[in-house]
Amino acid sequence: MVEAYVVCTNPRSGSTLLCKGLAATGRAGAPAEFFDHRPEVAEYWMNRYGIASETEFAVGIVAATSTPNGVFGTKLHWTCLLDMHRALRASFAPRATDPERHSLDDLLRMHFTSARYIWLRRRNKVAQGISHFRACKTGMWESPYGHPVRSEKYQRSVQFDYRFIERCAIEAQHYEREWGAYFQRRSLAPLELFYEDLIGDYDQTLRVVLSFLDIPHSDLPKTKPQLQQLADATSLLWEKRYRALEPAARHDAMVSEPNPFDRKRPGVH
Repeated sequence: MVEAYVVCTNPRSGSTLLCKGLAATGRAGAPAEFFDHRPEVAEYWMNRYGIASETEFAVGIVAATSTPNGVFGTKLHWTCLLDMHRALRASFAPRATDPERHSLDDLLRMHFTSARYIWLRRRNKVAQGISHFRACKTGMWESPYGHPVRSEKYQRSVQFDYRFIERCAIEAQHYEREWGAYFQRRSLAPLELFYEDLIGDYDQTLRVVLSFLDIPHSDLPKTKPQLQQLADATSLLWEKRYRALEPAARHDAMVSEPNPFDRKRPGVH
């Protein structure tokens, strides 16, 4: 049997940074955003791991990405919780009397030896909103460590937009509340992590996670980040500008934009 864990998070909380570090240990599965079931995302994973059909998707992902010590991990945004539930229900339905009436946690515990949760969030919601806004506008969601950020695209191609940033920050707060309510309703006790602590001491944060998962790690070399921060001087300047705007002056800063969350993020993260 396999032990499972879910990194419960929302956009621009450092989840890809965390998951890449956990995968690099070779002991914590290869967590990624498997259960975002947009057709192009599902097709990507099915082609990569030779999964024949949607009814085999969850079983195939678990088999392909679990590490030899029997650990499977996945990353899950709140907006994709139902996608994961559907995928598990489709793959594990024969093992459930009435799978549609079971929660995601129920389905996980039916199939895995154990199911644990890591709740990763970000204290600074304004910075999170700015990061999400810039990623949506530029299409740059991550940058490999040691590779210079393409400054012309990321720094000078986007103009400050209070309304868009505010929407992103409000969505981050909303989804965080949803995760909190989910854990409370089901009496779950996740490991709580924050982005600011992750970037403050990356290796130590990874070891905290491994300890929570009961994975030995005393012999592991120090893990270095595989991604670099995209936040820059512009991010800091915009945060100051955002916080300086008084409610009465916000209307002047607003530019008509569609809801950023109606936009589809490119690639698989």
